[in-house]
Parts: sequence; C-alpha cells; structure tokens
Amino acid sequence: MTQSRSYPEGAMMNRQGIQMRGGVWWRWSVANAAGWTPAWALALTATLVFLYMQPWEPVGYRGWLVTQVLFVAPVGAVAGFLIGIVQWVSLRREVPRAAIRWSLASATGWAVGVLAFWVGVGVAWDAMPFHYDSIVVMTTTLGLSLAVAGATAGILQRVILGRQAQNAGWWVAVTALGHGAAGAVGFRLLNVFISLGLCQGQLVAGGLAGLAFGALTGGPLAWLLQDPGRQHEPTREGMS
Repeated sequence: MTQSRSYPEGAMMNRQGIQMRGGVWWRWSVANAAGWTPAWALALTATLVFLYMQPWEPVGYRGWLVTQVLFVAPVGAVAGFLIGIVQWVSLRREVPRAAIRWSLASATGWAVGVLAFWVGVGVAWDAMPFHYDSIVVMTTTLGLSLAVAGATAGILQRVILGRQAQNAGWWVAVTALGHGAAGAVGFRLLNVFISLGLCQGQLVAGGLAGLAFGALTGGPLAWLLQDPGRQHEPTREGMS
C-alpha cells in the first residue's frame, strides 16, 4: 500500500512545488514592475536636475564628489527603499518579518549604484571624447552601475535569505546580473519611449525594466526559496 501511494503523493508534491515556484515568479515580476516604475522616474528626474543645476561647478572635482554623496546617494536610497518595500510585500509569505531589513538592503544597494554611475560617468568623461547623449556609453555605464547596486543589495539580502535556504549565496550573482541587464534595457527603452514625453517615457521604461528584472531573477529566487535545505520559519507576517 505504501508503494501504491508513493507515485501520486510524489506527483502531488511536484505539482505543488511547481505552483509555488510559479506563484513566487509571478508575484515577484509584478512587484518589481510596480516598484521600479516610480523609482526609475525618481532617479532619472534627480539626475536631470543634478545635471541642470551643476552644483559642482563652483567647487571643482572634490565638490562634485561631495554633492554626489549629499544629493545623489540619498535619492538612490529612496528609490531603492521603494523597490525593496514592494519586493518584500511579494515575498512576505516566504520571507516573513524582514520588511525593513530587505528594504534597507535595497536602499543601500541603489545608493551605492547611483554613486557608481556618476563615478563611471566622470571616468568616461575624462578618458574619452564624451557627450551625455552617447547612448552606448550611457547604457554601459548604467548597466554596470546597477550591477554594482544589485551585488551590494544581494550581499545584504543574502543574509536574510540564508535563514530560508542553504544556497542563498547564489542570490548575489543573480541579482547583480539582473540589475545590470534591467538597467541597460531600461535606458534603451527610455530612448524608445521618450517620444511619449519625458515623464511618460520614464514611467514606461522603468516599469518594463522592473518587469525584465523580475522575470529574469524570479525563477532563481523561487528555486532558492524551495531549497531542500530551507529552514522554515513561522509564517506570521510582521513588518520588523
């Protein structure tokens, strides 16, 4: 009798596992599309304001770095926090009681990534004949800087996921690659949808970039959360 039940029970467990992974992937993709939309618009609007104001002009290169830390990094942190909150809402069943920690990890990553972007712009500007409308240079710089953002956030989020899965270290590479690809895709899409208007183009490009990030990273994340070595925690959904 035990053998006769093993196949249907195994099939049911496999079906439940597939449904669970599909649910995580779907919720994660939609959440990132929703979170990246305002965050992307906020970050790009702040970038345009920063370029327009040129606050580093009176103070030189060192002042330029200082203004990045005082102005650009906090904007990146706010954008990352928005994304992190929405991401955690989609994971609250699988990663309970981690809203603030997950969001702060995302905020830290995006703050570092935005700083990396401006450092990259400065290096490219000094190293070659460069214009801000150079699509190739800007796409590459944004992709690499968001990869740095993803790696930074991933290192911190790996600590949270480590309580749920033994192989959580993979998340660092997954989210770094996902951020980099989404950043490059998002900037190219911005050049496509800018004809809709600056605000509308930013929102559409941000939403599609977030959807791309979620679609690329949702599968590996679902796999990690179904790790056989996963340590189950109580499912009470707190906000600590």
